[in-house]
Amino acid sequence: MMNLRRSMAALLLALGLLFAAPVLAQDAEGSTDAAYGASEGESLSESGFQAASGTRAGDEVPGGLLMLAAYGVAAGLLMTYVIVLVRRQRAVGDELDQLRRRMGELDDRLEDLETSARS
Repeated sequence: MMNLRRSMAALLLALGLLFAAPVLAQDAEGSTDAAYGASEGESLSESGFQAASGTRAGDEVPGGLLMLAAYGVAAGLLMTYVIVLVRRQRAVGDELDQLRRRMGELDDRLEDLETSARS
């Protein structure tokens, strides 16, 4: 039971970090200008900043493919976790059924002993 709680806590922490990362990566309003050297009250164009035109070889990263890969990994990990939980639950259910049968057998034997002791 404790392992299940730890696993759930780890899963919630991982999901929290997963969803918090994009939020924390967002720039505050106006912080882009300051990051590129514009002083307060001055825009990027006034400070002499010029956007790069064109790209060099190797500068482009296929974002769509990376996003699909990330979602695939997350879905795979989630499915693996669910499968592990289902197997554990099935094993516990089988063990519980076995214990119930064993208790029934012991109860029957106890009743037999009681009836033989009375006669």
